[in-house]
Amino acid sequence: MSNKSTKRHGMPKSIHYNDNTTSNVNHKLKNCCWTPPESKPSKTNHRHTTHDTTSNVNHKLKNCCWIPPDSKPSKSSKRNTSNDVHVCEHRISKMNHHHNTTQNDILKLNTSCWIPKSTSSSSTRVRAGAMAGPIACHRRSTAGGRKRDNKRRKKLTDNFITCPPIPSQIYLWSEEQLLKDYCFVIDGSMEGNETCFKPNHCKKRWKSCSILRQELYVPTLPAPCLGLVHPIDDGLPAYRLLPRHDSLKFTCLLNSIERVNKLCSALDEFERIQRTTLKRGCDIFGDNKYICAGTQPGRNSAGVRDTYHMSKVSKKHLDTVIAYVCQLERLFQCYAESEMIWMVSQAKKLLNYRTLSSPDRRCDIFGAFAFGRNVYLASHQDRDFTYSIITVHVRNRKYLETDDQPVVYFGFPRLGVAIPLRPGDVLLINPLEPHSVSSRCYETDEVFCFSAYLKSANVGLHDNKLNLSSKEETLAKDFDKEMSKVKH
Repeated sequence: MSNKSTKRHGMPKSIHYNDNTTSNVNHKLKNCCWTPPESKPSKTNHRHTTHDTTSNVNHKLKNCCWIPPDSKPSKSSKRNTSNDVHVCEHRISKMNHHHNTTQNDILKLNTSCWIPKSTSSSSTRVRAGAMAGPIACHRRSTAGGRKRDNKRRKKLTDNFITCPPIPSQIYLWSEEQLLKDYCFVIDGSMEGNETCFKPNHCKKRWKSCSILRQELYVPTLPAPCLGLVHPIDDGLPAYRLLPRHDSLKFTCLLNSIERVNKLCSALDEFERIQRTTLKRGCDIFGDNKYICAGTQPGRNSAGVRDTYHMSKVSKKHLDTVIAYVCQLERLFQCYAESEMIWMVSQAKKLLNYRTLSSPDRRCDIFGAFAFGRNVYLASHQDRDFTYSIITVHVRNRKYLETDDQPVVYFGFPRLGVAIPLRPGDVLLINPLEPHSVSSRCYETDEVFCFSAYLKSANVGLHDNKLNLSSKEETLAKDFDKEMSKVKH
């Protein structure tokens, strides 16, 4: 029966290889370079294998490692079980690769977050928290982890356009001029409006840079589905204006005057409770108070505590603001670089520092928020552990994806650029890059400028009497070691 069926289909009998034949085939496979057959087997060839045998041979051919036919397989051709990785036929030490990439990440983070150099235990904890992220990131060498990182990089590349080069006529201020020599402010007044005024008393020389006179470069805003980013060299970008579509979608403020007014009313409550305007490291100008609320290091005592607002404001208004900050954290996790996200998450896991919270909600990243109504700030730096988030709001305004005009500008004078901000826009900024928020564009607008941040002092727990754990000491030493390599 089997012979008849074979003749009927025109197929010869299958041939089974014995063990000796199979070993010979395997030896030849290891010493040959396989190329796809260009033609079908001729009719004179009657030695065919079954389908299973053919698939096994093809599988071996696809997975074989090519060795020149003149040489025999040597011991070195066996699979390497050492700590080496093979990249494009070059042997690279896995340990050296790990240290180099870790060092690169530390360099990026060191230029984007405030890491103190003091030897106190609080400062040492901050360095340990900064080191925990790069170490954990490069221990994740799985294909799935690399795939997720590559997907994030592609997203940050495809969803953002780079800010054009700054025109040559724009003067680029130095860091020393902005922070030491001048009280540098940005006048955002549009034609027919006057919202920036020179104070009667100023500790430094007054310098006002006008947007109307084009003393800073203002880039054209991209489409709602795209964001704007500063050109990236080797580190992390100085700013990243997130796509407006996602900013309004994640915060649930698109076409919703009710939610906008609810948030502004909650901020009004915090302003009412504030005793006097806050005195910061930078100069604050305007007729209204500037408020910081959330967690903060103790002024006259060790540890991190809540500001008095948190216990005095009503639960309804507190939940409204913290829910909004949680929505901003989702945007942070979507659009911040992997290095920054890993650093923050691993530092939180290591140190368990306090974040902004209410009885029903708790933030994962940010420890406090600040805002002011119709105020503008002089150029300054912030001692923050990670990127800060900036956003602006106007009461009784319907937030649209398009047709919204800017209400303030967020300037980076050292870079010569001022980013226009519309109500509901979300901006990620490097806190170490000198920055300032301009005066409002129109006198009739009531503009709330809101920021969420995480202070490095909060991450270090602000208590030098707390003993360091062995893991914290090790990570801090590793951080100092990597930074000393950079200096040399």
